[in-house]
Amino acid sequence: MGSINADSFEAFCAALEETPVSLEFCERFDEKSNIWNLSRHKHTYVELLYFLYGGVEVTAQERSMEATFYDVVVYPRDTYHTENLQYGKHNEVICLWVDMGGLSLPEVIHIQDNNAELKWLLEQIHSEHKSSGACRYLIECYIKAALLLIARKYMHEKSPQDSINRVILYMRDHLSSEITVEEMARMIYVSKSYLSRMFKKRTGKSLMQYLRELRIQSAKAMLVSTDESIEDIAYKTGFNSPKYFCNTFRRHTGVPPRTFRLSERYSINKLQN
Repeated sequence: MGSINADSFEAFCAALEETPVSLEFCERFDEKSNIWNLSRHKHTYVELLYFLYGGVEVTAQERSMEATFYDVVVYPRDTYHTENLQYGKHNEVICLWVDMGGLSLPEVIHIQDNNAELKWLLEQIHSEHKSSGACRYLIECYIKAALLLIARKYMHEKSPQDSINRVILYMRDHLSSEITVEEMARMIYVSKSYLSRMFKKRTGKSLMQYLRELRIQSAKAMLVSTDESIEDIAYKTGFNSPKYFCNTFRRHTGVPPRTFRLSERYSINKLQN
Protein backbone atom coordinates (compact mmCIF):
# COMPACT_ATOMS: atom_id res chain seq x y z
CA MET A 1 0.00 0.00 0.00
CA GLY A 2 1.41 3.39 -1.00
CA SER A 3 0.94 6.72 0.71
CA ILE A 4 1.73 10.41 0.18
CA ASN A 5 4.38 11.01 2.83
CA ALA A 6 6.69 13.97 3.31
CA ASP A 7 9.82 12.04 2.34
CA SER A 8 8.65 9.58 -0.31
CA PHE A 9 7.56 11.40 -3.46
CA GLU A 10 9.51 8.98 -5.69
CA ALA A 11 7.92 6.01 -3.93
CA PHE A 12 4.48 7.53 -4.41
CA CYS A 13 5.20 8.10 -8.13
CA ALA A 14 6.24 4.47 -8.52
CA ALA A 15 3.17 3.23 -6.64
CA LEU A 16 0.82 5.46 -8.65
CA GLU A 17 2.30 4.23 -11.91
CA GLU A 18 1.28 0.68 -10.99
CA THR A 19 -2.14 1.58 -9.57
CA PRO A 20 -5.27 1.85 -11.72
CA VAL A 21 -7.33 4.88 -10.73
CA SER A 22 -10.92 5.56 -11.71
CA LEU A 23 -13.20 8.56 -11.71
CA GLU A 24 -16.38 7.86 -9.74
CA PHE A 25 -17.93 11.34 -9.81
CA CYS A 26 -17.15 14.62 -11.57
CA GLU A 27 -19.25 17.78 -11.53
CA ARG A 28 -18.79 21.52 -11.83
CA PHE A 29 -21.33 23.49 -9.81
CA ASP A 30 -22.00 26.69 -7.91
CA GLU A 31 -23.60 27.78 -4.64
CA LYS A 32 -27.12 27.30 -6.04
CA SER A 33 -26.60 23.62 -6.76
CA ASN A 34 -28.28 20.92 -4.70
CA ILE A 35 -25.12 18.81 -5.05
CA TRP A 36 -23.61 20.52 -1.99
CA ASN A 37 -23.80 18.40 1.14
CA LEU A 38 -23.37 20.92 3.94
CA SER A 39 -23.78 18.42 6.76
CA ARG A 40 -20.89 16.47 8.28
CA HIS A 41 -20.22 13.59 5.91
CA LYS A 42 -17.60 11.33 4.35
CA HIS A 43 -17.03 9.39 1.12
CA THR A 44 -15.69 5.95 0.32
CA TYR A 45 -13.46 7.61 -2.31
CA VAL A 46 -10.85 10.35 -2.23
CA GLU A 47 -12.66 13.66 -2.81
CA LEU A 48 -10.97 16.55 -4.56
CA LEU A 49 -12.45 20.06 -4.59
CA TYR A 50 -11.02 22.80 -6.81
CA PHE A 51 -12.34 26.27 -6.00
CA LEU A 52 -12.82 28.30 -9.17
CA TYR A 53 -14.56 31.19 -7.44
CA GLY A 54 -15.52 32.20 -3.92
CA GLY A 55 -14.52 30.17 -0.92
CA VAL A 56 -15.63 28.09 2.04
CA GLU A 57 -14.59 27.25 5.55
CA VAL A 58 -13.58 23.60 5.65
CA THR A 59 -13.54 21.53 8.83
CA ALA A 60 -11.90 18.10 8.79
CA GLN A 61 -9.67 16.01 11.06
CA GLU A 62 -10.17 18.48 13.94
CA ARG A 63 -8.82 21.43 11.95
CA SER A 64 -10.46 24.30 10.11
CA MET A 65 -9.15 26.10 7.06
CA GLU A 66 -10.27 28.80 4.66
CA ALA A 67 -10.27 27.64 1.04
CA THR A 68 -10.74 30.19 -1.71
CA PHE A 69 -10.26 30.51 -5.48
CA TYR A 70 -7.29 28.60 -6.96
CA ASP A 71 -7.23 26.41 -3.85
CA VAL A 72 -7.36 22.63 -3.91
CA VAL A 73 -8.67 20.59 -0.99
CA VAL A 74 -8.29 16.80 -1.01
CA TYR A 75 -10.04 14.61 1.56
CA PRO A 76 -8.77 11.06 2.24
CA ARG A 77 -11.43 8.40 1.86
CA ASP A 78 -13.67 7.84 4.89
CA THR A 79 -12.68 11.22 6.37
CA TYR A 80 -15.52 13.19 7.93
CA HIS A 81 -15.63 16.81 6.77
CA THR A 82 -17.89 19.84 6.62
CA GLU A 83 -17.99 22.75 4.15
CA ASN A 84 -19.54 26.04 5.21
CA LEU A 85 -20.42 28.27 2.27
CA GLN A 86 -20.24 32.04 2.43
CA TYR A 87 -23.91 32.73 1.92
CA GLY A 88 -24.79 35.57 -0.43
CA LYS A 89 -21.54 35.17 -2.37
CA HIS A 90 -20.83 33.35 -5.60
CA ASN A 91 -19.03 30.03 -5.21
CA GLU A 92 -17.99 27.69 -8.01
CA VAL A 93 -16.08 24.40 -7.76
CA ILE A 94 -15.03 21.33 -9.67
CA CYS A 95 -15.58 18.22 -7.55
CA LEU A 96 -14.05 14.79 -8.21
CA TRP A 97 -14.35 11.47 -6.40
CA VAL A 98 -11.42 9.21 -7.25
CA ASP A 99 -10.82 5.56 -6.48
CA MET A 100 -7.06 5.31 -5.84
CA GLY A 101 -7.02 1.61 -5.05
CA GLY A 102 -4.51 0.86 -2.29
CA LEU A 103 -2.96 4.34 -2.28
CA SER A 104 -3.80 6.42 0.77
CA LEU A 105 -3.52 10.00 1.99
CA PRO A 106 -2.21 10.66 5.51
CA GLU A 107 -4.29 13.81 6.04
CA VAL A 108 -6.42 16.45 4.39
CA ILE A 109 -4.38 18.30 1.78
CA HIS A 110 -4.89 22.04 1.20
CA ILE A 111 -2.69 23.71 -1.40
CA GLN A 112 -2.76 26.73 -3.69
CA ASP A 113 -2.57 26.09 -7.43
CA ASN A 114 0.15 28.68 -8.00
CA ASN A 115 0.47 28.26 -11.76
CA ALA A 116 -3.10 27.14 -12.55
CA GLU A 117 -1.70 23.80 -13.75
CA LEU A 118 -4.22 21.82 -11.76
CA LYS A 119 -7.07 24.02 -12.96
CA TRP A 120 -6.29 23.10 -16.57
CA LEU A 121 -6.06 19.39 -15.76
CA LEU A 122 -9.32 19.31 -13.82
CA GLU A 123 -11.14 21.24 -16.54
CA GLN A 124 -9.88 18.65 -19.05
CA ILE A 125 -11.09 15.82 -16.81
CA HIS A 126 -14.51 17.42 -16.49
CA SER A 127 -14.77 18.16 -20.21
CA GLU A 128 -13.73 14.64 -21.22
CA HIS A 129 -16.01 13.05 -18.60
CA LYS A 130 -19.01 14.98 -19.95
CA SER A 131 -18.25 14.35 -23.63
CA SER A 132 -20.29 11.79 -25.57
CA GLY A 133 -17.21 9.73 -26.41
CA ALA A 134 -15.42 9.99 -23.08
CA CYS A 135 -12.14 8.04 -22.99
CA ARG A 136 -11.48 6.51 -19.57
CA TYR A 137 -7.81 5.96 -20.40
CA LEU A 138 -7.32 9.65 -21.13
CA ILE A 139 -9.23 10.55 -17.95
CA GLU A 140 -6.98 8.21 -15.95
CA CYS A 141 -3.88 9.91 -17.38
CA TYR A 142 -5.24 13.33 -16.45
CA ILE A 143 -6.11 12.16 -12.93
CA LYS A 144 -2.66 10.67 -12.37
CA ALA A 145 -1.02 13.87 -13.62
CA ALA A 146 -3.17 15.89 -11.20
CA LEU A 147 -2.34 13.56 -8.30
CA LEU A 148 1.38 13.83 -9.04
CA LEU A 149 1.23 17.64 -9.07
CA ILE A 150 -0.73 17.65 -5.82
CA ALA A 151 1.74 15.25 -4.20
CA ARG A 152 4.75 17.29 -5.31
CA LYS A 153 3.28 20.54 -4.02
CA TYR A 154 2.27 18.89 -0.76
CA MET A 155 5.62 17.18 -0.14
CA HIS A 156 8.19 19.52 -1.59
CA GLU A 157 6.97 23.08 -1.88
CA LYS A 158 5.32 23.75 1.48
CA SER A 159 5.14 27.42 0.44
CA PRO A 160 2.74 29.83 2.13
CA GLN A 161 -0.35 30.74 0.18
CA ASP A 162 0.15 33.84 -1.91
CA SER A 163 -2.76 36.26 -2.28
CA ILE A 164 -1.01 38.45 -4.87
CA ASN A 165 -0.27 35.46 -7.07
CA ARG A 166 -3.92 34.46 -6.70
CA VAL A 167 -5.00 37.89 -7.97
CA ILE A 168 -2.62 37.69 -10.95
CA LEU A 169 -3.92 34.23 -11.88
CA TYR A 170 -7.49 35.48 -11.66
CA MET A 171 -6.74 38.43 -13.94
CA ARG A 172 -5.09 36.17 -16.53
CA ASP A 173 -8.11 33.88 -16.53
CA HIS A 174 -10.70 36.68 -16.73
CA LEU A 175 -9.20 39.25 -19.11
CA SER A 176 -12.53 39.83 -20.85
CA SER A 177 -14.32 40.56 -17.55
CA GLU A 178 -14.59 43.89 -15.81
CA ILE A 179 -11.98 43.84 -13.04
CA THR A 180 -11.49 46.44 -10.33
CA VAL A 181 -9.16 46.84 -7.38
CA GLU A 182 -12.20 46.85 -5.10
CA GLU A 183 -13.40 43.50 -6.46
CA MET A 184 -9.98 41.88 -6.13
CA ALA A 185 -9.54 43.17 -2.58
CA ARG A 186 -12.95 41.82 -1.61
CA MET A 187 -12.14 38.40 -3.08
CA ILE A 188 -8.99 37.99 -0.97
CA TYR A 189 -10.50 39.63 2.13
CA VAL A 190 -8.20 42.65 2.40
CA SER A 191 -8.71 46.40 2.06
CA LYS A 192 -8.31 48.16 -1.26
CA SER A 193 -5.38 50.21 0.04
CA TYR A 194 -3.60 47.13 1.40
CA LEU A 195 -3.95 45.25 -1.88
CA SER A 196 -2.75 48.26 -3.88
CA ARG A 197 0.28 48.68 -1.63
CA MET A 198 1.25 45.01 -1.61
CA PHE A 199 0.67 44.59 -5.35
CA LYS A 200 2.91 47.56 -6.14
CA LYS A 201 5.57 46.24 -3.77
CA ARG A 202 5.52 42.81 -5.45
CA THR A 203 5.32 43.82 -9.12
CA GLY A 204 6.51 47.43 -9.22
CA LYS A 205 3.22 48.35 -10.94
CA SER A 206 -0.29 49.23 -9.94
CA LEU A 207 -2.88 46.49 -10.29
CA MET A 208 -4.66 48.27 -13.16
CA GLN A 209 -1.38 48.97 -14.96
CA TYR A 210 -0.44 45.30 -14.64
CA LEU A 211 -3.87 44.29 -15.93
CA ARG A 212 -3.56 46.56 -18.97
CA GLU A 213 -0.20 45.00 -19.81
CA LEU A 214 -1.66 41.50 -19.49
CA ARG A 215 -4.43 42.50 -21.89
CA ILE A 216 -1.98 44.00 -24.37
CA GLN A 217 0.19 40.86 -24.28
CA SER A 218 -2.86 38.69 -24.89
CA ALA A 219 -3.97 40.96 -27.74
CA LYS A 220 -0.51 40.72 -29.34
CA ALA A 221 -0.68 36.92 -29.29
CA MET A 222 -4.18 36.92 -30.81
CA LEU A 223 -3.20 39.41 -33.52
CA VAL A 224 -0.33 37.20 -34.66
CA SER A 225 -1.85 33.73 -34.20
CA THR A 226 -5.49 34.29 -35.28
CA ASP A 227 -7.46 36.01 -38.03
CA GLU A 228 -10.00 37.46 -35.60
CA SER A 229 -11.04 41.03 -36.23
CA ILE A 230 -9.59 43.95 -34.28
CA GLU A 231 -13.04 44.50 -32.78
CA ASP A 232 -13.37 40.91 -31.53
CA ILE A 233 -9.87 40.95 -30.06
CA ALA A 234 -10.63 44.22 -28.29
CA TYR A 235 -13.65 42.76 -26.51
CA LYS A 236 -12.03 39.40 -25.79
CA THR A 237 -9.13 41.10 -24.04
CA GLY A 238 -11.33 43.29 -21.87
CA PHE A 239 -11.40 46.63 -23.67
CA ASN A 240 -14.85 48.18 -23.71
CA SER A 241 -14.50 49.61 -27.23
CA PRO A 242 -12.30 49.01 -30.30
CA LYS A 243 -11.30 52.66 -30.33
CA TYR A 244 -10.07 52.56 -26.72
CA PHE A 245 -8.24 49.31 -27.50
CA CYS A 246 -6.48 50.80 -30.52
CA ASN A 247 -5.45 53.93 -28.60
CA THR A 248 -4.15 51.92 -25.64
CA PHE A 249 -2.35 49.44 -27.88
CA ARG A 250 -0.62 52.26 -29.75
CA ARG A 251 0.48 53.92 -26.51
CA HIS A 252 2.06 50.66 -25.33
CA THR A 253 3.63 49.47 -28.59
CA GLY A 254 4.06 52.57 -30.71
CA VAL A 255 1.96 51.16 -33.57
CA PRO A 256 -1.75 50.43 -34.20
CA PRO A 257 -2.94 46.81 -33.86
CA ARG A 258 -3.32 46.31 -37.62
CA THR A 259 0.22 47.51 -38.30
CA PHE A 260 1.56 45.27 -35.54
CA ARG A 261 -0.21 42.25 -37.04
CA LEU A 262 1.13 42.88 -40.56
CA SER A 263 4.67 43.56 -39.33
CA GLU A 264 4.87 40.48 -37.11
CA ARG A 265 3.44 38.17 -39.74
CA TYR A 266 5.85 39.54 -42.35
CA SER A 267 8.76 38.86 -39.98
CA ILE A 268 7.55 35.31 -39.29
CA ASN A 269 7.10 34.54 -43.00
CA LYS A 270 10.53 35.93 -43.78
CA LEU A 271 12.12 33.66 -41.15
CA GLN A 272 10.24 30.62 -42.42
CA ASN A 273 11.32 31.25 -45.99
